[in-house]
Amino acid sequence: PARGNGQGILLDGRTGITIHHVVIGDFARQILLRNAHGNTITRNVIGGEGVEHVHGRGIYLQESHGNTVTGNTIARHSGAVSLEGARDNTFVDNRIAQDQGASVRIFGQSSGNRFVHNLFIENRSPVDISEYSQGNIFSLSRPVGGNFWDHYTEPDANGDGFVDTAFSFAGGEDLLPWVKAEDWPRETAAASGLSGMTRVEPGGEVALLTVGLTGNGYERLRSVTFTLEDLSAPTGLGWEDLKELRLYRSRDRTLSGIEYRLGTLDQGAIQLGSPSTIAVTRIERPPEGVEKFYLVTAVLNTEVIDGHAFRVGFASGGVKMDGLDLGSEVRTFDANRVVVDVRATRLMFNTQPGDAASGQFLGLQPVVTACDEHGNIDREFAEAVTLSLAGVGSLSVRGQAQEGVVRFSGVIYSAKGSGEAFRLVADDESGVGADLPPVHSDLVHSH
Repeated sequence: PARGNGQGILLDGRTGITIHHVVIGDFARQILLRNAHGNTITRNVIGGEGVEHVHGRGIYLQESHGNTVTGNTIARHSGAVSLEGARDNTFVDNRIAQDQGASVRIFGQSSGNRFVHNLFIENRSPVDISEYSQGNIFSLSRPVGGNFWDHYTEPDANGDGFVDTAFSFAGGEDLLPWVKAEDWPRETAAASGLSGMTRVEPGGEVALLTVGLTGNGYERLRSVTFTLEDLSAPTGLGWEDLKELRLYRSRDRTLSGIEYRLGTLDQGAIQLGSPSTIAVTRIERPPEGVEKFYLVTAVLNTEVIDGHAFRVGFASGGVKMDGLDLGSEVRTFDANRVVVDVRATRLMFNTQPGDAASGQFLGLQPVVTACDEHGNIDREFAEAVTLSLAGVGSLSVRGQAQEGVVRFSGVIYSAKGSGEAFRLVADDESGVGADLPPVHSDLVHSH
């Protein structure tokens, strides 16, 4: 782990920054936020074993508001958490251990800070709140409750999982301390989204988001909210490209076809560019001690536009349970996207050749497209296509596909006699890409 004097990580006047998966050893202030708002500190190891001399503070918020601190291990400090003039910050699912001072110090007119579902282990002193700091919260109503304090775990006469009396400390109290550590629903595998470019064919299904939860067998999962949107440079995505969105319970992060569906959002309810919510329509209580994964997927329509694309984001707390919001933020990036991938399986006359007098241009010049089984045009098809006569006769015209469409021009047929009828055959280049079967036009008459 990194060590040094001063601050390990400093956010000064910054907004919207995420600090995650960092190991920090021994600094005067391991992480300092000064006048920094709306940031996230998650899944870091701050201090702990292997640090020879811890003399400073863990996380220090100075005049900083609306930050989220979740899933961190903060150990062996002389003050794990310090809030100075800080408001409306949230501390959830942190392990605060072996502190040599007050593990949490709140002073300087700090207010509205919330601490729930944290583990306080082997600390010399729990919490110290100054008389000038009011309205800080260490528990919510059932079923959320408060925190786990390792030296305050009984009595629990009614067996509801909460100690029967409040845990009091300097300047405040936890009204519903938990009897057991981590006996509450929690995110045990961080939410994750798309990785790189994923191509999906019409009618296909693709996993967009996954999150691992471990529950207690009581609190119900209610909904998952996320945002599906076009790329920064719009591709033309429309709700018509999507059939529906689905929510599953799974044993892992993969979509294998054996998942249990919990909810569906139909096409008309999908919000492109703003949050969409899939409600859980079955009773779902994540079990105690067993991690379950929850997957959000998209099913494409069978009639789509090749090359349309989208990305997916997930705001922190997008998983709603009884009285509790879970889930780490997943940010959107154009590089992580789903692309609609139409693959041509056939050629088709979109415009049939029209009747004409012998030696004159056809009444309608043919247009040929490269399509899939649903009639979607493969816009990446760029081969040459040749027109010839079916059966006897001589005619050969070559056209180049542009985004899957070949528009022929100047096609003339010279008949041997009045009233002849013939068909044209369109065929792509052999040996280039996937060879498509030739296609015959409707019957054409000369006069």
